[in-house]
Formats: sequence, structure tokens, C-alpha cells
Amino acid sequence: MRIGRALILIGIVMIAASLLGGSGRGGGVNVRYGECGGQVFKAYGNVVVEAEEFYNRSFSIYILTWSSFQYILENGSLEDVDPVAIFEKVDGSVETIVELSGTGIYAILFTPYFDEIILIDFQVIQATPRTGILLPGIGVVMIGIVVVVLSVLSKWRYSR
Repeated sequence: MRIGRALILIGIVMIAASLLGGSGRGGGVNVRYGECGGQVFKAYGNVVVEAEEFYNRSFSIYILTWSSFQYILENGSLEDVDPVAIFEKVDGSVETIVELSGTGIYAILFTPYFDEIILIDFQVIQATPRTGILLPGIGVVMIGIVVVVLSVLSKWRYSR
């Protein structure tokens, strides 16, 4: 019975941890036309991207895998790159969920859509719930419930 209760408690903690707000990375970038700027971040699944241009100008967002980002660093161009997600001609601000294939290092890059300089404030936040913790947590709770029920049934059976 104690083991069952302990498993239930551990499972509940895992479920709560999966629902807590994720860690975020962000900052500000100042980008000229023909250039790109952004940041590298680590993700454990889907992320929420929030970006706002200070002067309400149009810009584009590229979410890239680490290998695509390295290719851009070597070649200096976004051509021939297969981004995970693209948001073109964002007018002023955006908040969206980006579906990522799993844990990894990614990059977010911003470029001006027109011939101008952009100043962007952005955040990349881990989306919740984190299924990598949530699903095992539910499983541990279920196993704990089964252990408690079997323990109660065996005590009841022997007391008869």
C-alpha cells in the first residue's frame, strides 16, 4: 500500500511538472534589410513564439534546425534551407505555437520584409503540457492506483 501511495504521489508531481510554465528565451534584435538576426534556443517539443516589432513594421520569422542554422552561417544565405516553420510578412506582431519534431537545438531568425530596419522584441517559450513528462506521470499514477486497489482487495480478502 505504501508503494502504491508513493507511486501516486510521484505521478502527481510528474503531471504537475508537465503543466508548469516552460522556460523561455528571448531578447531584442535590430536587423537591417538584407540581413538576419535572432537567437539559438533549446526546445523539448512545441514552443510558443511571441514577436513584436517596435515600429509596427513587417518582418519574416524563420525557425530552423541546428544543421540548417549551421548551413546559413557557412553560406551566409537563407536560400536552399528547409526551415521548420516560416512566417512571412508578419505585420507588427505575432503569437503562435510552432510544432517541433522533438528535443533539440533550434534557431529563430528575423528578417525585414521591406527595405527598412526592424527592431524586434521576442520570446520563445516552451509550450505546455510537456507530453514527455505528462504521459509517464499518468502511467505512474495508474500503476499506483492498481497497487493500492490490489493491496486493499488482498487485505479485505484475508480478513473474511
